[in-house]
Amino acid sequence: MTRKDQQNWTPEMFMPGYQEPKPNPEIQRAKAQLDFDIQKARYRKPTPEDLAAQEQIAMRMNRARKAAAEGKPADQINAIMRGVL
Repeated sequence: MTRKDQQNWTPEMFMPGYQEPKPNPEIQRAKAQLDFDIQKARYRKPTPEDLAAQEQIAMRMNRARKAAAEGKPADQINAIMRGVL
């Protein structure tokens, strides 16, 4: 059984008067730096291909909105979003 913070329960935790030990500030700093490094590694700048794909999606969405406003059938709107039309 684990707690919400993913720590295991210990018998001492159920004893009256139990107090959580104070976290080590050095460990907290190291964990924060590790979390920051992980987030930084996940972030990357979009490539020109990514930007072109985003533009295509935006264009298709605008065309699909316009088609929906004009009362076009759903299959035609879906085809616009897939890039068929």
